[in-house]
Amino acid sequence: MPSTKSYPIFDLHCDLPSYLARYDNADPLDGSAIGCAVPHLRQGNVQLQVMVLFTPDIPDSAAFGLQQARAYRKLLTDHPAHFQALFDSAGQADLTPSATVKAVA
Repeated sequence: MPSTKSYPIFDLHCDLPSYLARYDNADPLDGSAIGCAVPHLRQGNVQLQVMVLFTPDIPDSAAFGLQQARAYRKLLTDHPAHFQALFDSAGQADLTPSATVKAVA
């Protein structure tokens, strides 16, 4: 008999900040647009998500990296029901299970 137990997933690579920085009206809640949108993270029981900041080897890549960092911060402030920073203001990691995805960039 197959097990129906759901294990917490720690995903160590997610391009959501790049997607949000690249497209003006990108919606992290739209599961039809990108595979790492909130519905997919929930379905996969993702508890910890490492958000990757991609900087291509081109001029102005640092500016794109900064856009992604801003998109990550906006994700945390605009969607607190879905995302929570892994580290608190004292720099302590909070890995207690919760309804939100813990995120770090």
